Amino acid sequence: MHYSIGNEGLILLIQVQGGLSKPEILACWEAIKAHPEYPRATGALVLFDAVWWETSGDELGDLAKRADELRPIRWAFVTDEDLSYGMVRRFATQVEGAERFAVFRDEDIARKWLDRQ
Repeated sequence: MHYSIGNEGLILLIQVQGGLSKPEILACWEAIKAHPEYPRATGALVLFDAVWWETSGDELGDLAKRADELRPIRWAFVTDEDLSYGMVRRFATQVEGAERFAVFRDEDIARKWLDRQ
């Protein structure tokens, strides 16, 4: 898994590529929490590009249970790949407070959703 973390104002911008395993996702979460803008962020835009999943359904469920480790900001996930869309939707629907997680196929629509704070 390769990722980069930046920000555009109060929105974190996270770009993800490669294989997604539970340990790598958790490491990415730690990097996000360590980003200097994370404490002030109001939302996060996560862009998936050419990813493959090395994460089981049970592991997604465990990640969903641990999602409260992340700040309660709005998280917009963007992917045009069917498998990634389904996997992220599965994660998002299992999270307590799922209304703060949304999955999109279009980046502009995701950005508009984040702007509706």
